[in-house]
Amino acid sequence: MKVAVNKKHLIFSIAYFFTMLTLLLNQIEALPFAIVFRKTKYAYVALVLVLWMTGNRIRRGSWLAICSWSLFFIHAVFFGYVFNTTEGAHIAAENISVNVTQMIWYLLMVLATYLYVSQNGIFKLFITLSFYVTGLQLLIAAALHRQDFVNPVWGLIQSFTADIRYKTQFGFIHAGYLSNATYLVVVLSLFFFELYRHDPDKRIRSIMWISLIFLDVLALEMLMCAAERAGIISTVILLFIYFIFVFLRIRLEARTTILLIMAGVFFVFVMASAGVFTHIWDKSNRALNITVNYPIFLKLGNIWTGMGFVDSSGFHEDILAFGDRTSSLDMYYVYIFFTTGIIGCILIGLGLMTILVKLFSLKKTDLNITAIALYVSWLFFAFWQCNMVTYRYPSPTILYTILLCAVSRGFCKDENTLGMVKEKVKTDYPVEDILVV
Repeated sequence: MKVAVNKKHLIFSIAYFFTMLTLLLNQIEALPFAIVFRKTKYAYVALVLVLWMTGNRIRRGSWLAICSWSLFFIHAVFFGYVFNTTEGAHIAAENISVNVTQMIWYLLMVLATYLYVSQNGIFKLFITLSFYVTGLQLLIAAALHRQDFVNPVWGLIQSFTADIRYKTQFGFIHAGYLSNATYLVVVLSLFFFELYRHDPDKRIRSIMWISLIFLDVLALEMLMCAAERAGIISTVILLFIYFIFVFLRIRLEARTTILLIMAGVFFVFVMASAGVFTHIWDKSNRALNITVNYPIFLKLGNIWTGMGFVDSSGFHEDILAFGDRTSSLDMYYVYIFFTTGIIGCILIGLGLMTILVKLFSLKKTDLNITAIALYVSWLFFAFWQCNMVTYRYPSPTILYTILLCAVSRGFCKDENTLGMVKEKVKTDYPVEDILVV
């Protein structure tokens, strides 16, 4: 059978892979050249939007995804250009300007990627590119910093028992960046597996298994070496939901959901009674997010519009963005409240809830449940880190795009076709939607 390569998809693939690789490698300190190329994201946004506009239009069934994205965009614009006054130091105003500019470009990158992927029905191609480019990031980091490998079992144990954790970073800016990178690879591996496990070609399935085993083992080992509790627990939640509802085939319905909630409440009660949560909370220093920053919020902020939409790093104790010493703000939901107040919380909350409600209302296919596992674990992760719908990590670009695709029509309609929409063309041979090399 003669197969034609879709030139637009080929251009998109090259642009997306290169752009994501520069953003991912920019997190590794030993690769300063990545800083030079990271601005390719601006050209990527323009290129992909042009590719999408040539022959595409917004399809029915995309309105909810666009609505969720719009709420985040409105949030960035409002608190960057309307509610942008702050009574803190001048550096806060500069931080707001930089933060909003980067947030808008991040959201435009997500929108461009989502529109092209969803409207052309190339979710499988998108996941494949994302899985291998993020895996390549870990391989480069591991190769350059082989000395950072430690006994992963010891790393896991001391993550929850040691008063002072020994963290390895593999060249990443911070161990938190490493945990986000490893978590992203595990998430993508689940989608990668779902999209290829029924492939009729045995060679492709063999490549799938080799890639999954190698990259997942590497990601999990690096995660345990990083000793990041939030990343470890979020990954466990992700794999637990997938194992229960996809691997064991337990139906996700109202009764099982209620039982799971009850079991979760019981588990939390037992752990809280044993003092485990208090022990972890005290060691995490997350209490400083509130005890140190809240008095500054009362002094400078407004309960409706917050202190000013600065980047979360603006709260670092050495920056003095608000003219007073603050503490590093690692918790996404607390960060949204402190910087943008109740109005900001409403906008962000609506943007998150629209996706959550839609995911649970869709037909429960394996892909849909995998998306739910991703979202639930990511929501938990964001309680401990500012990694939800933000430009600070490359992972939200991919994860938010996945979720927007997940709530769009066709994604979970038939897990055998994987949401791939094949358009009829007037040729003597079939045109494959997936790039064939």
